[in-house]
Amino acid sequence: MSLTSIDQRINIFRHTRLLCEARTDTLAKLAEQATEQAVQSNETIITQGDDTNDIYFIVEGDLLVKTGQHTIQPLKKGDVFGLYPLADYKGRSANIIADTKSLLVKLKAEAYYAAAEKDLSLIKGLAREISENTRNLIQLHDTIASQRDEIEKQRAELAELNQTKDKLFSIMGHDLRSPVASIITLIEILLSDLGNMNHKEIRELLNDISQLSQIHIKLLENLLQWARLQTGALQCHPDNYLLSEIIRDTIPICEYRFKAKDIKFVQELEYQTTVFVDNNMIQTVIRNLITNAGKFTRRGGAITLKSEKLDDYEVQVSVSDTGIGMSQQQLAQLFKLDKLQSRYGTENEAGTGLGLIICRDFVQKNNGRIWATSNENEGSTFFFTLPISQH
Repeated sequence: MSLTSIDQRINIFRHTRLLCEARTDTLAKLAEQATEQAVQSNETIITQGDDTNDIYFIVEGDLLVKTGQHTIQPLKKGDVFGLYPLADYKGRSANIIADTKSLLVKLKAEAYYAAAEKDLSLIKGLAREISENTRNLIQLHDTIASQRDEIEKQRAELAELNQTKDKLFSIMGHDLRSPVASIITLIEILLSDLGNMNHKEIRELLNDISQLSQIHIKLLENLLQWARLQTGALQCHPDNYLLSEIIRDTIPICEYRFKAKDIKFVQELEYQTTVFVDNNMIQTVIRNLITNAGKFTRRGGAITLKSEKLDDYEVQVSVSDTGIGMSQQQLAQLFKLDKLQSRYGTENEAGTGLGLIICRDFVQKNNGRIWATSNENEGSTFFFTLPISQH
């Protein structure tokens, strides 16, 4: 027993792009030649590679166009599929599988060809249907390309996170352990030989312990700030500040280092420049760069902190030293997490390079740029830019 009448089939045909302009007598003849096909859920209607060329109209149910396990396109009530073999004679390019129990009306290609010879609107309908399906395929391609780009981006982010984790464990395992081990050794020497040491020797040992403790605290501070930034716990909160005041509040923390090595500190500042930045982040950047300069500058050397407006939108800050400088290879590896390596200062001050990574991230968070120039035995200059307040 037929589930659809001739009139119902004509109505189904008329509401498709393929046959919407066909004459009524053409539709009636096609309706008489069409057959019904009831399919169960997960039943395959077309298999990829088949050379059949039937056209299917979905009366009820939902179907899926699939290649392997991937769904390319869903099909629903009112859709038509199986058209492409009418335009060429290649095998089917995908599987068509019922997603739910469905009812289809099937039309043989021979019946379509015969009707098209007498009613050219069928050819127009085929061209229109193929054109629309081609547009859908282009959109699908663009969607897949976008998803592929997003997956690639996520893959790169995951690789960077793994790199971050590995570097974190490396720092914790080596660079944080070294000063602690040295402190313990010095304390053991002090405790074991205290009765045989004079006041000067005790003072020198305590001074060494103090310096190592400060190094350890600095490493911990950098590590904690960096970890908070990586996890999103440290947010950037910019506001309007006089750059000279940010610098003024930062310098006292660094001054003791200059005095200890008899380093001359020079300031050449634009005192009226207002910047739109996160105050704490930029203080950290300046402090790290000045501390770094002091570490690699010999006794009696000089450090210059300078600021100058580049235009109405940017101010440039630089920290220059007369220290030991860097090779071009070392310069190229600055600000790269995967190239971090311990490097000792002129008086064996320890460092990991993590402070420069924090400087890079903090400057970028504040819409600035950071870079450096250097020559071995001639010193280094670190530059960074900050946005000038527009209010």
